[in-house]
Amino acid sequence: MVPVQVLLSIVFLWRILGVAVIAGLMILVAMVPFNSYISVKMRDCQVLNIREREIDVLKRLAFLNAATTLSWACAPFLVAVLSFAVFVTIDPDNNILTPQVTFVALALFNILRFPLAIFAMIFSQAVQCRVSNKRLKAFFAEEEMDPSAVGNRSSDEALKIEDGTFTWENTEGDETLKNINLSVKRGQLVAIVGKVGSGKSSLLQAILGLTHLMLANSGVTTWIAGEMNKVSGSVNVCGSIAYVPQQAWIQNLTLRDNILFNRSYDPLFYDKVVEACALRQDLVSLPAEDLTEIGEKGINLSGGQKQRVSLARAAYSHADIVLLDDPLSAVDSHVGKHIFENVICEGFSSNDKQFKLYYFMVVV
Repeated sequence: MVPVQVLLSIVFLWRILGVAVIAGLMILVAMVPFNSYISVKMRDCQVLNIREREIDVLKRLAFLNAATTLSWACAPFLVAVLSFAVFVTIDPDNNILTPQVTFVALALFNILRFPLAIFAMIFSQAVQCRVSNKRLKAFFAEEEMDPSAVGNRSSDEALKIEDGTFTWENTEGDETLKNINLSVKRGQLVAIVGKVGSGKSSLLQAILGLTHLMLANSGVTTWIAGEMNKVSGSVNVCGSIAYVPQQAWIQNLTLRDNILFNRSYDPLFYDKVVEACALRQDLVSLPAEDLTEIGEKGINLSGGQKQRVSLARAAYSHADIVLLDDPLSAVDSHVGKHIFENVICEGFSSNDKQFKLYYFMVVV
C-alpha cells in the first residue's frame, strides 16, 4: 500500500503544481540520508555517554583499590616510625634506640609486612564476598515454589487452565484473576489483548508457575511470600516453555552467549534466528560483532536491542511453548513488523521443524 500511496501523491501533486513539485521531492529525498545520519549520531552519543559513566565508575574503583594497596604497603614503615617515636617520647632518658633495640624491632616489623599485605588482599576479597553473600542469602531465603502450581501432562492441548483463581500477594481479598478457563491446542497462535493493568502479564506468571499457594487453616488465611498466590484451580502445560518478559534479562556475557544460553552452537539456525530478530545490522555495528561483551544488564545495548536479544534467545531455545509479554514495545514500527512477520508468524507457520514454534502467546 505504501508504494501506491507515494505514487498517487506524486501524480496528484504533479497535476496541481506541475514541474514545481520536483523541487519539493528533491528536498524530501535529501532528508532521508540526513535523518539517518542524525539517528546514527544520536545512538552513538547515547552509547558514548553510557560508556563514559562506566569509565568514571571504573576509575573511582581503581583509585580506591590503589589507595588501599598503598596504605597497607606503607603500614609496616608507619608502624615502625610511630612505635620508635612513642618509645623515645615516653621516657627519653631510659628509652634509647640502641642498635640492639632498633634492629631487633625492625626485624620483627619486617616479619609483619607479609601478613599485613595478605590481610589487605583478604580485606578486599571479604568486601566482595559480603556482597555475594547478601545476594545468595536473599536467593536462598526465598520461599519454595508451589509444586502443584503447574502440571505437565501429555495431551493434544498445549495449555489448559481450569477454574484458575490467582491473586498477587499483599492484595488480600482482591483476586487478580478469577475463574480463568483457557484451552489452547497444539499449533495455535493466541494473542491476549487488554488495557493496562487488566491482568495480561499476571496470567503469564500463572502459566509459568511463578505462583505460591494460599493456605487457609481454620478460617485464618496464610499468604506465602512470592510473586503470585494460586487460590484454586489447575494449570497444565505440555512441553517446555520459553518466556520473553517486558524487561529483557541480559547476562554479563557476549551477545552470542546470551542468545545460546548454554545451548550448542548451530551456525545455520543461529544465523536464521539473528536475521529473523533483526539483529544483523546491530552485529555489524558492534566491535566484535556477536562476540562483543555487552556488559552488566546489557549496558552497551539499547532497550530495543536488549529486547531483540531476549526474543532471539527464546526463538533459539527450541521450546514447545513460547510466551511473549509485550515483545514489540521497545522497537520501532518497521522492526516490529519484521519481527512479527519473520519470528512470530514465520516461526508459527514454518514447515522447517528446526524453526517450528508450536505455540505462541503474545501479550499486546
